[in-house]
Amino acid sequence: MADRHILVVDDERQSADLLKLVLESSDAERTIEVAYDGVQAVDKARAQRPDVVIMDLEMPRMDGEDAASLIAEVYARNPPLLIALSGNVLRLSALEGRGPFQHRLRKPVDFDRLMALVE
Repeated sequence: MADRHILVVDDERQSADLLKLVLESSDAERTIEVAYDGVQAVDKARAQRPDVVIMDLEMPRMDGEDAASLIAEVYARNPPLLIALSGNVLRLSALEGRGPFQHRLRKPVDFDRLMALVE
């Protein structure tokens, strides 16, 4: 989809930056922003509503679940697509059926599956 605004959030800077490059290379019409913790993610999402937020769960200052909940609250009438990423499978499975995320993906991320979600 053209003109999609995607926010990638991960405290592992290399992971966030690599994911940004992958997303940009697949579609030049996308705007990709990066935040490196939950506080930055909420600030960036408030400044410009993202269509998709790809959020790591375990981060300093504010974890991904709290940040995603705040973003969903800010845009309660029309929340962005919220995708959780984590290497912690127990944490991901604990989110099944609850929380702000529509999708939960395990790290290392399956890029084909992720790309299908953001299309």
